[in-house]
Amino acid sequence: MRLLYRSIRSGRFCPYEDILGIATANGFQSLLVPGSGEPNYDALEDNPYETKKQRREREVHALLEKIPAELITLDPNDITTVDVPSLQEKVDAKKALFFLKPPQVTINPRRKMRGRGGSVKAARNKQIVKDIKRKEFIANIRQTKKSIIATHKQEEVGEDFLPLETPTSVLDRFKPKKMKK
Repeated sequence: MRLLYRSIRSGRFCPYEDILGIATANGFQSLLVPGSGEPNYDALEDNPYETKKQRREREVHALLEKIPAELITLDPNDITTVDVPSLQEKVDAKKALFFLKPPQVTINPRRKMRGRGGSVKAARNKQIVKDIKRKEFIANIRQTKKSIIATHKQEEVGEDFLPLETPTSVLDRFKPKKMKK
């Protein structure tokens, strides 16, 4: 072994391996030292078999730990404020609901086998789908209009006004129901 006659500058073990690297004045030598490598590594601390995704996650966590907590917290004044321009846009969009037309429905039915349905049946199915979509659209518009009108009326009257409701009792279910017009 020629290593004994040279002065050793530094020596390090390879992580999780049984190899000792020794730097001398004349070069580099590697020695096998059985049992020196740690057989049970901590995967949360240093994982030699980590994937690219795990490595990126570890780097992000390491960077987040370096950032002071004061930079991460939210300003409570910014949280409680209302963004007036975006609120105005929402109000304008609700007002535009009164002038919307139902959207055009385009249907591309798939081709069936020969002898299964004809052009009359396909046209009828298209019309049924268009009617259903139009009715859904109209129902949604009516519901949103009612909610807009109700909120507008409540704003005019004031929030202090609450309609008086008659107290309900257990026996109310036996009373005759009122007819709606």
